[in-house]
Amino acid sequence: PPAVDAGVPAAADAGTPVAVDAGARPDARVVTPRGRDAGTRPPTVDAGPRPVAADAAPTVAMKDNVTIGARPWAEVYVDGDPTRYETPVTLTLRPGKHRVRFVHPPARIDRTITIDVPADRPISHVEVLVADP
Repeated sequence: PPAVDAGVPAAADAGTPVAVDAGARPDARVVTPRGRDAGTRPPTVDAGPRPVAADAAPTVAMKDNVTIGARPWAEVYVDGDPTRYETPVTLTLRPGKHRVRFVHPPARIDRTITIDVPADRPISHVEVLVADP
């Protein structure tokens, strides 16, 4: 039998053609397991970036995009996660709505609010738990 290129994977069934990806070179050849020339592969064309729908939300959040504070201080829990933060705290949250729970044990305050995190800019929220005297 004719020699097969060293870069061609061996097929379990010698009668089944196997295409070899030779990259985007216009002169790349496709070779079958028996060494037959299957023709020249047309050059690959890069169409550039694909358009994104205007209403599509980004999939990656900005780093450290939400600063949360409270007056007086408070323990903070986000989206039901048991991780406890103490104000002030700066977090990284995905764009969209998030439930933020503020707990101030000395005054027996336990309040949950919803914040809406934008995709295009960082935000800051200070929750007033007790009115200033």
